[in-house]
Amino acid sequence: ARIQLAQAGVVQSDANIGFEILDKDQGLGTSQFMEATRYRRGLEGELARTISALNNVKGARVHLAIPKSSVFVRDDRKPSASVLVELYAGRSLEPSQVLAIINLVATSVPELSKSQITVVDQKGTLLSDQAENSELTMAGKQFDYSRRMEGMLTQRVQNILQPILGNDRYKAEVSAVVDFSAVESTAESFNPDQPALRSEQSVNEQRSSSSSSGGVPGALSNQPPGP
Repeated sequence: ARIQLAQAGVVQSDANIGFEILDKDQGLGTSQFMEATRYRRGLEGELARTISALNNVKGARVHLAIPKSSVFVRDDRKPSASVLVELYAGRSLEPSQVLAIINLVATSVPELSKSQITVVDQKGTLLSDQAENSELTMAGKQFDYSRRMEGMLTQRVQNILQPILGNDRYKAEVSAVVDFSAVESTAESFNPDQPALRSEQSVNEQRSSSSSSGGVPGALSNQPPGP
């Protein structure tokens, strides 16, 4: 149904060819160069499909430059990649999304450095520079925080030593190593004084009885009343 809609022009068909290109029979005598080219085209298509699934991305194209490996150090060239993303009208990518695209491509190609990946949009805007600037901005903020921490700790040490040793009789210097890694943890605790209820089961039982308005059957109840 999707193919029929695409042929009718209702939806756009996926122009990126993925690893299904490897399933096509090329016949005997296929050269090693052609096999490498087919694999590269398939990888480019798979990456483009994955990038196209991101929010605000209408389509994508990936071009990989994977040089042939050489035993000579002078001829040893590193791979590179360029990514063209087509965004929906009025939409843009966050720097974190651009970094995600760069990391996705870098981890898909052996020996591909993130610095060798270029990401642009359909207007020719270089998005990879914005992502790099975002990383540099974060690194600058972390550096400034470390310097402020060192200054604060140095001042505290001076406040402790100055009354004891006097002025100009000591030197205090603090070098702070701050761990900025983020860790997410989940903990589950129970109160020993008031045990938590792990499971509960309730049973409701109802009983009903009906009584007759007549007398109790028997000989006395069936006798007529006295005069």
